[in-house]
Amino acid sequence: MPRTSAQQPRRAPARASAGGRVGLLATDESAEELTSILTAEGFDLARFACTRDLLDRSERDALSLTVLSVDSSTPPAPVIEQLTAPMGSVPLVLVCPAIQRWELRGALAAGATGV
Repeated sequence: MPRTSAQQPRRAPARASAGGRVGLLATDESAEELTSILTAEGFDLARFACTRDLLDRSERDALSLTVLSVDSSTPPAPVIEQLTAPMGSVPLVLVCPAIQRWELRGALAAGATGV
């Protein structure tokens, strides 16, 4: 009989590609908590205060992953579209406290790699 996920041994977390950085764009109060989690996991983190800040800085070219955190009042799809078009193949992961099914579909359609 297969084990439950609680009984599976914990695997080491996946890391961003060698030399790459994780860009964190947090539009809510979760920025500090996410910063703590990502740095504790060993990620090289670049924090951005707003979408324009991320898109304007040459540092974005060195990112291997973008983490976008939004509160539940912010529709994620427009922000995701704004980020994924100019950033090419850099994966984007959305972090949010809650999301409706239609918002989830919209986020994935807009270019989010994961939610």
